Amino acid sequence: MTITTTPHKKTKSTPVLPTATSSPTPASGNDSPVNDPSVSASTTTTPSSVMASSNAPPTVILPAVSAEFTPVNPRDYLGAHPKKGQLTALSGAIAELESKSSDYATALGPLVPPAPKLAVELTNAAQWTALRKRLQAFLIYVKSSEAICWKTALADLEKLNVIFQLLQKQNLALATEFPELTKLLDAPKVVAARATATRARNSKEKAKAAITPDTGATAAPAATPNAAAAAPVASSPSTAGSAGGGATH
Repeated sequence: MTITTTPHKKTKSTPVLPTATSSPTPASGNDSPVNDPSVSASTTTTPSSVMASSNAPPTVILPAVSAEFTPVNPRDYLGAHPKKGQLTALSGAIAELESKSSDYATALGPLVPPAPKLAVELTNAAQWTALRKRLQAFLIYVKSSEAICWKTALADLEKLNVIFQLLQKQNLALATEFPELTKLLDAPKVVAARATATRARNSKEKAKAAITPDTGATAAPAATPNAAAAAPVASSPSTAGSAGGGATH
């Protein structure tokens, strides 16, 4: 598993990105690397300008992931990660297991894991850890480059949109001449319109839910315990009479 980096020739005006090629061994056992669906490795797209080519992403060849692969549940592997000290001592321990396998079996007995088997397991685990670290570092680089390129592209796209909308008012055939470009420029408007429609629909549903189904009036708030205690209690005639008779005696 190697990742080779070959930098482009740098110019004074434009920063350039390196070209990285990664060919790790697939987990499925398929030794023939294939292209990632989002990255073309077999064909190289030649940009129309030197500036575009200098900022183009590198060609990355990734191995195929088996169709039978199922991601594991991370909760099932809590604690199954090596300590920093284990990673530091790993290479020496693997070399010792490989060179002293007979002494290992004689000294430790038949109940311990076989030295060759344990050496292979540790080697595979260490290689996957190393690959993960390199991919994480490369992903940070990819995200940074992605953000820089999108910021530049969207700024230029906004400049184009301002001029395009003004000219389209004078030339209605402009959208017909550039239909795909028109879709690209109108995409934010479509998203905004959908968001507005969704908010209006949600507001209507909330207002409808606040109306009682029987009377069509807004439901009155429930009385609080303090308000119920403070309300006067009407006395019946018999109660009032008995109260008065008691007072005369």
